[in-house]
Amino acid sequence: MEKFIDKALVKNLIKMAEPNNSFALEFVERLPAIEIGRCGKCKYFEADYVSKVDGVPLIVAHEICRKWGDGCKTRENGWCYLFEGLESEE
Repeated sequence: MEKFIDKALVKNLIKMAEPNNSFALEFVERLPAIEIGRCGKCKYFEADYVSKVDGVPLIVAHEICRKWGDGCKTRENGWCYLFEGLESEE
């Protein structure tokens, strides 16, 4: 997983835009680090979503996240804070 915000990058951007903005710099420093991950590596991601149509299992959608409702369109290279990694096959 990766961090949601690169604090050093944001602080450098603030310093470039407003060098004396200590409030903004302190605010960024207090932000929590949220772990996120790529949708394609999440246990809720399905490249091909299968459902029964008239009793026959068919692929009815592609790149679906099962975490959102009954399945929400996403992308394999998308990012999400609800990421849960795939179970290891050990």
